[in-house]
Amino acid sequence: MQEVVPEGCSFDTLSLDGLVERCFDHLDNKTQHIEKELAPVGTNCVIKYDIYLPICYEFLCSGGYWNGPVLKCVGKHDANREIKRRQKKSFWWNRSSRPAPVRCSRPADPAHGAVQGTGDTYGDGHVVKYECYTGYRVTAGSRERTCRRNGWTGDSTCTRVSCGYLSDPTHGDVSMSGHRYGDSASYSCYSGYTLSGRSRRTCTSHGSWSGSTPSCTRVTCRRLSDPAHGDVRTSGHEYGDYATYSCDTGYTMTGYYRRTCDSSGVWRRNAPSCARISCGRQSAPTHGYVSGYSYRYGDVTRYSCRPDYTLTGGSSTRTCTASGRWTGSKPSCVFSNTCGSHPCQNGAKCVNGLNRYNCQCAYGWFGTNCEIDILAPRLTHCPSNKTHYISTPSVTLNWTAPTFSDPTIRLTSNYPLNKATFPWGEFFIQYVATKPSNGLRTQCLFREAVYPRPCQSFVAPDNGAVACNGWNGRFGEVCTVLCQQNWDLPPGKPISRLYVCGASGQWIPKMNISACSERWYGVDRSKSGEPQPHYFSGDCADQRKEIGEKYIEVLTASDMAEMCTSSRWRGSCVPQKAKVVCGKNTLA
Repeated sequence: MQEVVPEGCSFDTLSLDGLVERCFDHLDNKTQHIEKELAPVGTNCVIKYDIYLPICYEFLCSGGYWNGPVLKCVGKHDANREIKRRQKKSFWWNRSSRPAPVRCSRPADPAHGAVQGTGDTYGDGHVVKYECYTGYRVTAGSRERTCRRNGWTGDSTCTRVSCGYLSDPTHGDVSMSGHRYGDSASYSCYSGYTLSGRSRRTCTSHGSWSGSTPSCTRVTCRRLSDPAHGDVRTSGHEYGDYATYSCDTGYTMTGYYRRTCDSSGVWRRNAPSCARISCGRQSAPTHGYVSGYSYRYGDVTRYSCRPDYTLTGGSSTRTCTASGRWTGSKPSCVFSNTCGSHPCQNGAKCVNGLNRYNCQCAYGWFGTNCEIDILAPRLTHCPSNKTHYISTPSVTLNWTAPTFSDPTIRLTSNYPLNKATFPWGEFFIQYVATKPSNGLRTQCLFREAVYPRPCQSFVAPDNGAVACNGWNGRFGEVCTVLCQQNWDLPPGKPISRLYVCGASGQWIPKMNISACSERWYGVDRSKSGEPQPHYFSGDCADQRKEIGEKYIEVLTASDMAEMCTSSRWRGSCVPQKAKVVCGKNTLA
């Protein structure tokens, strides 16, 4: 055996006085004893063993002998420590011996296969081949294995050939016992379909299914003929198709109108038949007659009435239709000489009707026989509305009562004496006439208005304005005069005065003011003694709101404040309702 020189060492560093270690190599769960020469104590070389005996490397030599572990040089200190460790663990040492040759026994046959060759043992590097039985293939490992020091390399497994899964045929099924060699597949078709081709296939050793895929074709039924006085139409003549029967116009079907081609190739049910439609016998109307002797499709019947009766409410002739019904409706014979008993009253005209009469009533009458008076009392005169102006607080008025054309009425009024004494205001006089025969009423309503005499219009002064109450003016007016800022009334005419017009129609005091003609130059108006609300700034036409506010201020502070504080006028005493009259502006 050739000496191996470790990496980092020379051949001369290895001494023949080295130790021999018994290493353990685990192959196939068996322990083998391997001898290897070690470097002597004190050199720089030690042995590395495997995972069981640490740091041991191995390699193969030619001729089937094992050369043993590869040596590796390490530090002297580490080598001494390694040797001491082994000695403590009772390792024992021998001189190296020559390795034994490699031998492999015949491998076992795989399931569903066999090893080629007849030998019982094989040397290092010998190759054997595996063969699988018919229908099997090597699917795991290799078809070849090699003899090595640790035994045969690899492994081989034989598995049944697969032919794959089959798809169901259209309108059918396939049932498989499996998809490998020797398995079979059976085909079947749905109800109404027949199988074309072989129904059974087998998975062959080549990995394909025998034969070819069969097909499923629909079952066919015979062709149908039209029934007498009818027609048949089919969607086809194969399984699932249907035939629809119909009859000619005026014929009705006996039997079911539809048949279906079944899975056995036979049309279900019997063919229907067509018969002429009957509309049924017609009876004569009361007080009338009917003619005709046949009552089937296309036949006609006729109706008539006895004297003094009229045919109404239907058709004089009727025809039997394809739907089995007579056209139109059955008429009736109704008594038509209804005015013979003279039923209408109060000058009404009688018109004959069918089993009834119609009274055309004169004006003012109503009812079946025109026996009901439907007119209200007729008003021939009603007094007109009047307005009275007085200078006293009240006045007594007389008027003529209204007149009505009906001789029999009941008359009521809120002023039954046709006269009354009225204060200022508007009063409505009402008369109501009621006709006792029907309770209908007619009303006469007129107005009597009583007001104080109207006041003369107040002329506003130039460069000033007049403000009055714009509410309740018919019953009196209260006004005041205002001037533009820095202007005033002539001497002797106080601007703070109120002007009142009552029932007499005269202003107290008299109104004879023409203009705000007095100029105030730099005078503080607040020191003049005159109330400030009687003056406004700017043009009157633009200051109506300000003038209205000043007027309400003056009015509520005066003896006439009741026009604002009274509950009757409280909601009306607002600046917006003040009546403002502007004088001519000569300052512009």
